[in-house]
Amino acid sequence: MSRFKYISVAMCTFNGAKHLTEQITSIINQSRPPDEIIIVDDNSSDHTVELIDNYLDTTRNLLRLYVNERQLGFVKNFEKAISLCKGDIIFLADQDDIWEVDKINYMVSLLDCQSEFLGATHDGRLVNSNGHYQGVTKFTQIKRGYGSLAKTITGTLSCLTKDSLKYILPFPADIRSHDKWIDYIFTWFPSRWLFTDICLSDIRRHESNTSSWVVNSFKPISKFDVFLEQVKTNPSSSYIDRISMNKALFHRLIANKFDDQNVPIINKLIEERKYLVIRQALVNRKSFLSRLKTAIFLQISGGYAYFNGWRSFLRDVIGR
Repeated sequence: MSRFKYISVAMCTFNGAKHLTEQITSIINQSRPPDEIIIVDDNSSDHTVELIDNYLDTTRNLLRLYVNERQLGFVKNFEKAISLCKGDIIFLADQDDIWEVDKINYMVSLLDCQSEFLGATHDGRLVNSNGHYQGVTKFTQIKRGYGSLAKTITGTLSCLTKDSLKYILPFPADIRSHDKWIDYIFTWFPSRWLFTDICLSDIRRHESNTSSWVVNSFKPISKFDVFLEQVKTNPSSSYIDRISMNKALFHRLIANKFDDQNVPIINKLIEERKYLVIRQALVNRKSFLSRLKTAIFLQISGGYAYFNGWRSFLRDVIGR
């Protein structure tokens, strides 16, 4: 018997009327349909809410719509959508993608017999605004650019077990992305997150997408492309969001221990926070000598292991 008796889908919408019908239809028509689809609209100004309303009378209470009186932003909106779900497993959904008909069935079956995992991410094809496949997938781009499946817990390709929510909810204050928060959690214990190379969604890329990450390019990328993106990206002027994530995870691991292996993770979180505070102070310093002194200390003490290694060292020294 499946440990996932109730299946939820958490979707956030904002001015998504153009592609929303295709996405909702692909979810409703799953070979193993969800038990609920929670949609939270962030006060859209187009016909998104009207479009969703058209489904309410025909989906037999499968779909529930919540409309925010004021805009929360996509991070808080996803937090709200997830918190409203009752499922033993929760699938996160963007408003403009397209799901393969067996997506839910495949992911539920995959996690059903592997209780040590608290969530999973599958691969997805990158398609243009018309839904035409462009020859690259999210995972192949990440592997080309980074050499491994790092930074791949992307919400639209992921599902969460109910057990994982005691670490994920509520979102810490000041975070910039729910994807980064979930990825941050499971970076510390990757054995609790499952990745599969099976493509189960089409990821639609168009002019309204919020992410400009290089791996979302239709052109096959290389490590050099990632390097160029990092060079062109302005250095962080604040680590407040990461300090907030560190503190939140620390307290949740203390309160909800996985097992005895948490002790070294907790100790490393303490160490990471020390270096985050030092680097937060460093980014605001104008003096070259002051930056150099602090950067050398971080390099010698191993602090840059929590960042991007020598690249972070060079950025701190030259102030870029």
